[in-house]
Amino acid sequence: MSTISIKKINLLPLIALLVLFLSGCAGSVKTDQLANYKYHGEKYNHVNVLLSQKAQKDYQNNSEFSKESIEQSIYRQLNNKGLISAESKNNLQIEITDISIRSNFAAVMFGFMAGADSIEGKVNLKDINNRQIGSFTVSASYALGGTGGGVDATRMSWLYQKFAELTADTILGKTDS
Repeated sequence: MSTISIKKINLLPLIALLVLFLSGCAGSVKTDQLANYKYHGEKYNHVNVLLSQKAQKDYQNNSEFSKESIEQSIYRQLNNKGLISAESKNNLQIEITDISIRSNFAAVMFGFMAGADSIEGKVNLKDINNRQIGSFTVSASYALGGTGGGVDATRMSWLYQKFAELTADTILGKTDS
């Protein structure tokens, strides 16, 4: 009996660590009040990521951020979910409105106390005539620190992936992400 309780105690720190790693990345979606978009099988032929004026200024202070990398992550996620088709005339335009990325030093030394890495952007779904058929705002953040959050490329990849997941799931009408 005592052997079983010792094993349970030894697993407790591992479970806590796993929960910490899984909760490092979070996100939210805010749907526009005016957009009554419902997914009806639409496909998109490309993803275009733009930076707002504020995000362009943020970009100068956050050299870790890559417009091309987030665009590729979103495209890959949409393709994996069956939302990309070369024949489609619909397109997806994403305007990144806010970028905040911690320095590698701050992420390692102070972790979540240094704030979170975050990206926010407005997703615009456009039809064949380039008219907006839906829009929503995606916000993704990553606050894990220490050695788990100390590699810029890893932090950014997780952040891009969360943004891409929220985008694809919202298009598909899955709001439980």
